[in-house]
Order: sequence, then C-alpha cells, then structure tokens
Amino acid sequence: MDIDYNYKEFPINPKAVSLGELYGEFDLNTNEWTDGVLSSVMRQTCSDEKPEEKWILFDAPVDTLWIESMNSVMDDNKVLTLINGERISMPDMESQIKRIFGTMINQKLQDFEEDVKPLGDIMTQATIEIYNTIVAKMLPTPTRIHYLFNLRDISKDLVDFKAIKRYMEDQMEDYNMEPGVIAINLVLFRDAIEHVTRIVRVIGQPRGNMLLVGIGGSGRQSLTRLASYIIEYKVFQIEVTKHYRRQEFRDGNFMKDDTMYEDLVDFKAIKRYMEDQMEDYNMEPGVIAINLVLFRDAIEHVTRIVRVIGQPRGNMLLVGIGGSGRQSLTRLASYIIEYKVFQIEVTKHYRRQEFRDDLKRFLVTSS
Repeated sequence: MDIDYNYKEFPINPKAVSLGELYGEFDLNTNEWTDGVLSSVMRQTCSDEKPEEKWILFDAPVDTLWIESMNSVMDDNKVLTLINGERISMPDMESQIKRIFGTMINQKLQDFEEDVKPLGDIMTQATIEIYNTIVAKMLPTPTRIHYLFNLRDISKDLVDFKAIKRYMEDQMEDYNMEPGVIAINLVLFRDAIEHVTRIVRVIGQPRGNMLLVGIGGSGRQSLTRLASYIIEYKVFQIEVTKHYRRQEFRDGNFMKDDTMYEDLVDFKAIKRYMEDQMEDYNMEPGVIAINLVLFRDAIEHVTRIVRVIGQPRGNMLLVGIGGSGRQSLTRLASYIIEYKVFQIEVTKHYRRQEFRDDLKRFLVTSS
C-alpha cells in the first residue's frame, strides 16, 4: 500500500507465539514477570515522542485467542492492560481511528467488484459519524443504563465475522470426531461466538476461572467444551446425582501435643475431644456457656476456624444468620488453641469514640 506520510512499522505474527509470549506472563515458580513481544513493542512505541507514526502490524489471520484481548486497545480506552496490572496507554491520535477502520474494510473489499472497492472510505466515515451521533444523542438514563457505547461497537461490524464463525465450525467438527466425546451441536450465531471468545480469553490465562450462569439448555456446557478444545484443554466434569455428597473436611494439629498436621479420620474421637473442650470451657469463671450440638458440619466448621486463625495473622469472616452458632463456634475454636476472645458490644449509642476506646483496651490486653 502506497502512503505519503512518515511512519515506522512493527510487524508481529501472533500465531507464531503463545499468548504468554505475546502479552507477557508470570512465572508461577518464581513469581517473576516476563514481558511479551507485544507488550515490549507497545511500551517502546507509546513512549517514543518522535513525530513519525508507528504501526504495530499483526500479520496473521484473525484468531479468537488474541483478538479478544485487543478490545481495550481498539475501543475508546486505547489501553493495553496486562495481567500484571500494568496499563500501557496509546497517545491520543484521533486521526488514526478512521485510518485503522478504513484499512480493515478496504482490505476486505479487495475481493469485491471494482465499483465496490472505493466504497471502503465512505463506509468507514459513515460508520464513525453514526457512532458519534449515537454517543451524543443516546445518553444513558435511569431506565436505559445500558446505553454505553465505545469504538468496540464499530469493530464488531468490521471484523471478519464469517472467518471467525468458519474457524469455530471447523473446530466443532473436529471435536465431534474425537472418540468418546459428547457431540456438540451449536448454532454459532454472534452471541454464541462472543461467549466462546470470552471463555477462551479467561480460562486461557494462568489460573483463569469463570462462572457461567444460565438456565438449563442454554448451551453453557457446549460453549465451554468448544472453548476448551480450541485452546487444547481437557474437560473434567463432575456428575452430580442425588447421592452425591462432599467429602468431609476434617484435618488439623490440635488433638496432639506436637505440631503434626494430619487428617483426622476418627470422627467419634474428634467429637469426644471437642465435647471435652467445650465442657472445660464452660467451667471457666465468667464465660458465656457454650451449648453446641456437635453434629458433623459443626465439627468441620471448628476445624476450619482453628486452621485459619492458628496461622500467623490469620483472620476469617464468618457469615450467617443470627443464631447459626458463629460466636459459639469461634469461642470453642479459640479455646482449643488457647486464644483469648475480645468482643465488641455494639449498641445503638456505639460511635467512633467507643470504638477507639475498645481498640485501646484490645491493644493493652494483647500487649
């Protein structure tokens, strides 16, 4: 393409490297950050104050594995956000908007008739004008809080949607040919494709996790299986039946004098030990007696509290309705590991000064 302005080009093939090598990644063993090709180049170009223009060229087919991660660069934010929290902002270059989208649509129109090819710039200008009008006229209101638009809405219309759809259909066909799998029969309309790209973007990150909420039959499992197959992940599914139960979580180091942390398999011994501890606690002078029925869940809760608050600077938030036993469980767990309990009594006259007084008493007690 012949151009009559000064520029510098940085070609990158995103298909030749992994997502970590492209955007950067953490080493989970050393917790060290390693820059990716794109993050390094973009940081260099965005900090360069020379008047020449810089073009970062992704020289590869559009791929769901990386195109979704570029949304914040292509929209009004014009910021590349890395998983280490760094945000690399592009300089404010409004004149580039038309050129970027114009290049995309002109490239696509090269396969059309000669009288259609020149329409790319007209279509781009018209689309941007419509966008500006929508942003100016269709403002969010209390009844239309979803009226928030950015340049991503333009890019949705200009990205090669058919190519992405064709790619996912091929991936789905390949998946269905795998032995022993449950066949996926998805109709890949735009929303389904966007859901798959979101799942790929999230679970493709280190320790990425995602909760899909929807009614039965909405395609959550099929979308997840397709996204996992695209990035070559294996799916492990738990079959929950009416007889499915969770494994008891009972382990600790409080039943012996040593600090050996072990699985407490003898339920009757644990229950007898905690009942003895509760009886000893109730014999202490000036305490509020604990009258707990130590069923299985209560015992598991006590072991959890002991495990957490027994750690250096351990802290825990217990959530539940009044009368569910949070205070009693905490008092018992604290007594087991020989902790003292300091409780704030909140009344309708409790204010900041009372809180400061309680804080002073707590610090004096603990010093």
